[in-house]
Amino acid sequence: MSGNILGVKEIRAILPQRYPMLMLDRAVLESENRATAVKNLSMNELFFQGHFPNHPIMPGVLQVEAMKQLTELLARPVLDPEGKFDVYMRVVEKVKFR
Repeated sequence: MSGNILGVKEIRAILPQRYPMLMLDRAVLESENRATAVKNLSMNELFFQGHFPNHPIMPGVLQVEAMKQLTELLARPVLDPEGKFDVYMRVVEKVKFR
């Protein structure tokens, strides 16, 4: 798994989310408990239109969804390697948006 780079095609094969709720465009699975991801954004994203006009900020709930999706990329091979079940995040604590 170390250094495994996933593009959107590989991510879509693992995660059930689709546009507009797929929050990852690329992911690097660095180890079994560490990963980094990228989401490419443009000013045309619908949430930018009304969320702090003239000062666009990606809503926190979408940032948390991106974290959940990245975590699922790490957890699914261990928890549900055959992809038969849903994977949920039960609790999020101490998330800070700066």
